Amino acid sequence: MPTSPDAVFVHHDYNPGNILVNSGVVGILDFDYAHSSHSQRDLVKSANNFWIRSNVARQHIYKGYQEVRRPGERFDKNEPLYRLETLIDILKGYVEHDQIEPEEVQKYSKYVKQAEEELRS
Repeated sequence: MPTSPDAVFVHHDYNPGNILVNSGVVGILDFDYAHSSHSQRDLVKSANNFWIRSNVARQHIYKGYQEVRRPGERFDKNEPLYRLETLIDILKGYVEHDQIEPEEVQKYSKYVKQAEEELRS
């Protein structure tokens, strides 16, 4: 885990439905879950919100983020932990709101296992 807290204001719910783009202007919606937290966790959760739809998007999100700000110490080591935790949190929300089909659970469990394996290595 990071030795410095690096707590920042985090949105905590970046996903395609909360980001508007029009003529190069970006707008962020829905700050209901915003709070102070570690920036790496918010970055990973944001990537997970897009990664579920596109595995390639996660790497693009990290690359774009690094063009503006370094993700901080030990990001490569912390990323699998944050990915596993936030992926489970996202899936929990889907299940609680009945927004996931039973056949999709198997697909998403593969993502959880991948993150778990990376965390163990």
